[in-house]
Amino acid sequence: MSWGKLLSNENYIVGEVANVNDNLIDIFIYPEKFNMVTKGSILLIDSGDVRPIGIVLKKAHEPSYSSFTPLRQTREKIDESYPDLKNYHKFVSKIVYTSTLRNNRIRHYRSIMPLLHDRVYVIREPDFLDLFFKPGGNWDFTFLEYYIIEGANHIDVREFFMNHSEYFTKRIGERELILNAIINALRNFDYTSLVITLREIEKVISD
Repeated sequence: MSWGKLLSNENYIVGEVANVNDNLIDIFIYPEKFNMVTKGSILLIDSGDVRPIGIVLKKAHEPSYSSFTPLRQTREKIDESYPDLKNYHKFVSKIVYTSTLRNNRIRHYRSIMPLLHDRVYVIREPDFLDLFFKPGGNWDFTFLEYYIIEGANHIDVREFFMNHSEYFTKRIGERELILNAIINALRNFDYTSLVITLREIEKVISD
């Protein structure tokens, strides 16, 4: 599948840009797509010729009118009694802007800022993940620098890899190359944090 086909496929659309604050971008997730987005999901923003890409750092689910009334029912009963309840909630994901898609190539740097209401797509197919993790043909994890600088801790990084574990476990033969690329990307961070992060990542890749 090409990038053009992904952008024309509504199955991959998960929401719209709701707020831009420097390198942190809030995405309004359509209620019916909320379960398609997890901590660590890679999201592509369609802003024209240059498309920002970010990684989900936080998810939020709250009432639209800042009020909450307990219903005292099971989820099954709630869905049966209030089938449109999700339409009155806000589903928001905060992403860290890490990368850019331009001329059909991903590079791990930041360029233009998106505009409000730009549509947002989830990147989860192996072919597209290959293009994200190996933009020049080799493993490149420099995007993790942006993710960590903007607040991601070793648990967030672990969850990023956990949520892509199916992809990485199928590439167990490249384990050493992957770990070396991660070390290269994070070599300027605090040594203790780096060791903890690598241990977490190694568990995921080795399982």
